[in-house]
Amino acid sequence: MRSAVIVGLVVGCLAPVAAEAGEVVVLTDGAIKPISLGKNTGWIRELISRRRWMQAAKLVTKGSAGARVVKGYLLGKAGHPRDSLAALEGTAKKLPGLAEFIHLQRARALLALDRFREATEAAKRVPKDSEMGAEAQRIVARG
Repeated sequence: MRSAVIVGLVVGCLAPVAAEAGEVVVLTDGAIKPISLGKNTGWIRELISRRRWMQAAKLVTKGSAGARVVKGYLLGKAGHPRDSLAALEGTAKKLPGLAEFIHLQRARALLALDRFREATEAAKRVPKDSEMGAEAQRIVARG
């Protein structure tokens, strides 16, 4: 279920509704809402479907946490880890339902920048038993 929401976030531009502090976030179709990436959201989605990561990232103009996660993901896919890190900064706290995904994206970017200790720290924030845990543990092993 969570991986479907992550794919939906990137391709369909969806984000979970904010949860109260300490509340367990259950991600269902009713718990997600569309987010705007800017005035060209439709074209951004088209570019993403065509895997034109950098072109899509350049068009993301909204500053919401959801839009920044999408932009960070796109920048990472386009080979710009430093910019990806900047876009992802502070988004895990604002989108707790996507925190594991965000930590993994940060770990990937840090690893690409040869910042192994920080990559390891970010990867350790992803639970081992989660859907993304295997990749996170490979990053930890590299560190």
